Amino acid sequence: MRPPRVYATVPTHAHPDLLAALHGRWRVATRLVMILLSARGFHAAQVAELLGYHPAPCAAGSTATGSTASAAWPTGPAAAGPGWAAQTGPADPPAAAAAACLDHPQAGARAGPPPHRSAHPAPSGARGRRLAAAPPGRQGRPDRDQALATLRQHIACLPTGAVVLAEDETHLHLLPWVRATWILTGQRQRVMTPGKNRRRTIFGAVDVASGRFPIYQVCRKAVSATFTAFLEQVLAAYPAAPVVAVVCDNVIIHHSKLVQRWLASHPRVRVLHGARYSPHDNPVERVWGALKAWLANNPTVTIQGRVRQVHAFFRQRTPAQLLATATPRSSPWLPEGYGQDFREAA
Repeated sequence: MRPPRVYATVPTHAHPDLLAALHGRWRVATRLVMILLSARGFHAAQVAELLGYHPAPCAAGSTATGSTASAAWPTGPAAAGPGWAAQTGPADPPAAAAAACLDHPQAGARAGPPPHRSAHPAPSGARGRRLAAAPPGRQGRPDRDQALATLRQHIACLPTGAVVLAEDETHLHLLPWVRATWILTGQRQRVMTPGKNRRRTIFGAVDVASGRFPIYQVCRKAVSATFTAFLEQVLAAYPAAPVVAVVCDNVIIHHSKLVQRWLASHPRVRVLHGARYSPHDNPVERVWGALKAWLANNPTVTIQGRVRQVHAFFRQRTPAQLLATATPRSSPWLPEGYGQDFREAA
């Protein structure tokens, strides 16, 4: 009696889906299968036809067999899917040629990642495209300690009488934020929901030495022109200061060409930058948190009413209250012994 045999039948319309999986999600597995088929004597044209790739680059990888190929391909977590790579050093030339089979311009799949890849899965979507376009050394979180040390050195070298301000911007929305709030038992909070959302931007700065606040400005958009307009307001608030140093984050509007031209014509203002991806270093962020928590419990139906609420928020708070909100501790931007101890002041 013959043993039972099972044959897999795949409809013709399903072939593109299988090839798409081999070219995308199972990219690493495709490379391993390509080497195994070459080791079994399959010609490059046969491998290319089976896996849906161009035969020219596959011929270069047909010699990647034996221990040379097995040592160059990832094992363990690295074989789980695309975006993983072995971290044991550069691949041997035959294995590298086989890997190039998937990245050839005439191949059916899109170009793969560069030879030096991260040990973590590559992000997808818009964030993945931004990281892929970033120059070397800019991907991920940069060296925070070095950035803070450079910033402290700039602040320590400022002349006597100079003012150091922490600057940040936030956005106001007409539609209410979804968050928890206090209501009376048995009653339901009424939330006004206008039909179309409106948005305004607030620029704000706090003196990191004295805690002076608010210096703020409400505008329509956060662009380079509105940032320079806010810098003019800051400059007018300190007419006797030899230098007004403004420490901010690294968004494009803070170092655009328009801002650089404006700074060249206003030498009293210096724009400094804190560490990337470190919003907790900025004292103004805590002011924005208190402002938005207060606005969430005071709904309005017009954007003009929302702006009036912003002015009321700052009028109702004393400098001591704003100081306690913004700087419950000394900012890591400041060098040792600079200004006052905010923990005691608060």
